Amino acid sequence: MTVLASEILSRVRSLLIDTEDTQRWSDAELLQHLSDAQRTVAALAPDEASDVAVVQLAEGTRQSLPADGVSLLNVYRNMGIAGTTPGRAIRLVRRELLDDQNPNWHSEAKVTIIYNYIYDPADATAFFVYPPSNGLGYIEINYCFTPAEIALTSTAISLPDVFITPLTDYVMYKALQKDSDFAAGQQRAQLHLQAFMLFLQGLDVAGQDSSPNNQMAPPNPQNKGSMK
Repeated sequence: MTVLASEILSRVRSLLIDTEDTQRWSDAELLQHLSDAQRTVAALAPDEASDVAVVQLAEGTRQSLPADGVSLLNVYRNMGIAGTTPGRAIRLVRRELLDDQNPNWHSEAKVTIIYNYIYDPADATAFFVYPPSNGLGYIEINYCFTPAEIALTSTAISLPDVFITPLTDYVMYKALQKDSDFAAGQQRAQLHLQAFMLFLQGLDVAGQDSSPNNQMAPPNPQNKGSMK
């Protein structure tokens, strides 16, 4: 199922009782609120605004995420020189380990096939590969992105379909701020904001760190069944 912005706006207008010919909230205004809602989800629950993409490597070790990229979640495999041929798996490695064993790894011979990648959340939109790339190869990655601005009601939302309700709640919250001078309007707006936040908390995103480096974290004996 692909959810269009028009479906969320229809729900919002029904709740606002704003379905007459003369509407108090314009489509442009509600679409702006919907765009804000998606970006808020992406900021608080980055795993939910993620995409798998095949990207061409730049020459050298330092690589960049696609233009809409916010952070890296994973690097899966080599995809050949045309971007269509699945190849060798790419494994995460700690930079400290590579620096210690091979301090000159950034200046090694450039190749097509990549073995490892390194990621630092402090440099969120970039990552490093080893050996250095000759710029001919492609790899498959999973990354968090910033949802694009929605300008048309016929545009599909960028998030999974299960976000219909929380996105509706957020748009309601923003729309009802028009009535924030009245106690009833302010209270109703806050109820929708609370519903939106409760949904995100249900995803267990509080304090979430989606860095791929967590894959290498040692088991925590304080958390039964935890691998982190």
